[in-house]
Amino acid sequence: MPGPRVLLASMAALAVLAGCATPPRPGTAVPFEPVGAAPAADAGSVLVLLRLHQTLHGVAAAQPKALSTWIANVDRAEALHRIDSDPLAPALAAQGWRAWRLAPGAYHFVVAGYAGQGVPPRILLDRYRFQVNASAPALSLGSLSYACEPAWWFEALCPEAATVADELPAAGLVLAASGGHGIARGSLARSPPLPRLAASETLLMAGDAPAVRSVHDFLAQARAERVVPVAVGAQMLVALAPLGPLAVVVALPATAFAGATVAIHGKHLEDKAQCLQRIWDQRADTVARDSLAAALRRMAGGSESAPAGAPQPLVAAEAAVRYRHLLALDVQRLAVASCHPSQPWLPDPRGKRFCLEAAVRARVYATLAREPLGDEVFAVVPEHRVGYEFEPSGWPIPPAYSYETLLSNRRAVGRSYDDYCGAGGFERVEADLRALFDAMVPELLARYGIVR
Repeated sequence: MPGPRVLLASMAALAVLAGCATPPRPGTAVPFEPVGAAPAADAGSVLVLLRLHQTLHGVAAAQPKALSTWIANVDRAEALHRIDSDPLAPALAAQGWRAWRLAPGAYHFVVAGYAGQGVPPRILLDRYRFQVNASAPALSLGSLSYACEPAWWFEALCPEAATVADELPAAGLVLAASGGHGIARGSLARSPPLPRLAASETLLMAGDAPAVRSVHDFLAQARAERVVPVAVGAQMLVALAPLGPLAVVVALPATAFAGATVAIHGKHLEDKAQCLQRIWDQRADTVARDSLAAALRRMAGGSESAPAGAPQPLVAAEAAVRYRHLLALDVQRLAVASCHPSQPWLPDPRGKRFCLEAAVRARVYATLAREPLGDEVFAVVPEHRVGYEFEPSGWPIPPAYSYETLLSNRRAVGRSYDDYCGAGGFERVEADLRALFDAMVPELLARYGIVR
C-alpha cells in the first residue's frame, strides 16, 4: 500500500487546503470592559458569555460554590490558568453569568471542583473546548449546569459532569444590557475520538509556525533554595543563644558550611540560566521544525515538496485533488526542564540535569473543508522534573498542560551543564531534539492509524 506523502509548506498553503481565506490567527486574552459600557471596538477581541449554574439538593444556588474555571489558548501554547469573570451587573452575576474578552483562537476550558470526599478527595475536572472566531462581536457558549450536594468541609460535591444547554436568547439579553448587539452561537464540545486515516489518502504537512520556547526558572530555584538554609540557620542560632556563647560558636561552623554549600549550588543554577540564554534561541526553534519534517519524511518513505519558485497555494490546491485528508503537524512548544533522577528530598551528587520536553499540534482536515476534523496536542514530558514532585492531586487544580495527550515514549536525556554549555553544546541540543522527534512522530501517526 502506498504510504503517506510529506508536504513542506507555509501556513498560506494550509489555508488553501483547509478551504480558509486566511490562516488561523493566534489568540490572546485581553481585559474585559465591565458590562454597562459598550465593548471596546479596537481591542480585536470577542466578548464570550457563559452561564454557570449549580443546584444544591435540587435548589438553585445563588452563586456556584467550590467550582473554578480554567482556560488555555492553544494557539499560544498556554498553560491552563484560572480565569474569573470580569465585572458584571449584580443581577447578571447572581444568575451565574460569566464574561470574558478573548482574542480569536482555539481554547481548552476546564471547570474544576470536588467530586467526592475521601483522603485525598475525588476531583472533578470537566473538560471542554471551543473556538472563538473573529467574525462575531460576541459569542454565547451556552450554560453548564451541575447537580451538586452541599458539604461542610468542601462546600459542594459535584460528582457528575455538567449538562450543556443553549442559552442564546438569554445571552442576547445580557449583551443588550451592555449596549452591544449581534451574538453568535458557540459550541462547548468534549474531546472527540481521533479520526482514523488511510495512509495512502493522507497528506502529511510539516508546518512552519514558530514554537513557544520556555525554560525552567533556574534563577527562581536558586533564590528559593537559598532562603531555606538561611532561615533555618538564623532560627537555630537564635534558639542556641540562651545556652551561652559556646553553643553559638559550636554551631557556627555547621551553619557556615551549609550556607556555603547552598551558595555554590545557587551559583551553578545561575550559570545554567545564563547558558540557556545563549543556546535556547531561535536556532532551537528552527532545528525542531527541521527535525519534525525529517522524521515525517522517514516515516512516509518519501517526500513531496514544492518545485522551486512555485507558489505554495497552487501546490497545495493540486495536492488537495489527490488526497482525502491533510494531517498538519506543527511544533507547538519546546521546553528545557530541570530533571532530578532521585527522590526530591535526597541530595543528588550529580546535580540537576537538563532535559527536553516538546509538544506537537496535529490538525486533521478533509481537503477543502474549513474546520478541522480533529485538533490535538501530543507531548513528550520527562519524568522527575524539578518543581513537579508534589503536584496537587487532592486539590481542584488541573495540571498546566492537561489538555495535551502524553505519548508513552517519555524519552528524556539527562544532560549535565558541561554537555550543553561547554564546547559543542548546541550540537548536543540539536542531536537530542532530532532524537526526540524521531521517537515522537511514529507513535503520533500510529494514533491516527498511520503506520509504516
